Amino acid sequence: MNRFLWLGLLVVAIFLVGCPINPPDTENTNITIEDIEGEWDFSNVKINGQVYNPVHVSILPAAHGDSPYQNGVDITIGDSSYYWSDGDFDDNVYRGEYTYGVKDDQGNIHQYDEPQDIEITFSLIDGKLKMKVQAGNPLGSFTIELFEGGENQENEGESPALTPAQYSQVEGNWKFTNVWIPNQPEEVCFSFFTTCTLNVEPYIDQYTYIETMHLTGVDNHGYTCNYDGQIVGAGGVIYQYDYYYSIKNADKSPIAESTLPKTITVKFFLTEDGKLFVEFDSEGQLDPSPLDGVMLTYGEKQA
Repeated sequence: MNRFLWLGLLVVAIFLVGCPINPPDTENTNITIEDIEGEWDFSNVKINGQVYNPVHVSILPAAHGDSPYQNGVDITIGDSSYYWSDGDFDDNVYRGEYTYGVKDDQGNIHQYDEPQDIEITFSLIDGKLKMKVQAGNPLGSFTIELFEGGENQENEGESPALTPAQYSQVEGNWKFTNVWIPNQPEEVCFSFFTTCTLNVEPYIDQYTYIETMHLTGVDNHGYTCNYDGQIVGAGGVIYQYDYYYSIKNADKSPIAESTLPKTITVKFFLTEDGKLFVEFDSEGQLDPSPLDGVMLTYGEKQA
């Protein structure tokens, strides 16, 4: 009897050893920018001995402005530090240069344009983003990843599930934060909005129905930027948007204005909890307009 009992226990032990209850996640480094392009959010990130919440990372399909690089990676740390970089991807490794800005107590962003080297190695762990940053000061070097053992999931990079939406589903006023406008006219270079507002509202009178859309914000230069236009065509949930832009300084003197409409493709997306994402794309056009490559994320609908 004892011999059979020990034999049974041995079989159970072998089974348990061979079939772990919680197999470890595998780190995937065989990735390119196509696998990770988009917006990623982290929380409780430790950088240079301090914990920041939140940290937002934008992995961009194009560099800012007329940069000689192909891509961009922007990092927002907390609500007052902004790091903007242009670089190139070699598989999962990104190398380039960054500049940064710091927001003061009055909400003004002080920009520092002396470029510093940056290298970021990206990987995915069970679909969650990990990034190892090596950079000159003030950004420094750090790694954003799962806590050891993967028990604390608060530090995972999440790319939210997005559902394509129609114009009628996103009507209203929406507030966005931390928005890049990389292809501004050369008089402006590029713009960064800590907050901006998108108005999606049809114009209706006795004879007319026009699906209009207006984006406005004050950028890091103190310029008021307006992009006003209308939907001129649609294919399912992909819209063609004609717009004019007007950029003025604090004295309301014009810095740059368009005289002819710019045409761009617009796509709307909603998250499960009702946040709005808007993607602008003028792919294939010889002269990219200011909104080309802009992605508005996590828009909050205003009352």
